[in-house]
Amino acid sequence: MTKIKAWMDGELFCLTAQGHAGYNPKGPDIVCAGISTICCALGGALEKLGQVEVVQNPGEFFLRTQPNNQMQWGAIYGALTGLKMIEKKFPECVVADVEIEKTREYN
Repeated sequence: MTKIKAWMDGELFCLTAQGHAGYNPKGPDIVCAGISTICCALGGALEKLGQVEVVQNPGEFFLRTQPNNQMQWGAIYGALTGLKMIEKKFPECVVADVEIEKTREYN
């Protein structure tokens, strides 16, 4: 099972994903592939928009950034929505604790 968590640590947004979804063997697992794609796309988008720390190893992903504009928050919320959709479709494979509120409003 893949466990995903997103939270705010002060002004920092953090996201972790750990474990193998177990939908199929490692390699052809579409659930793991979907989670990895969303996480990597989020890291790439945030890298284009500002500073981000990403650590990626087999079976684990960690991201930390200080979002300070609407584009960054848009990328974050888009990714969180996608991860929650995967959890809804494959609840036996994914637990996504990503209920997170924005800490600021941006114009």
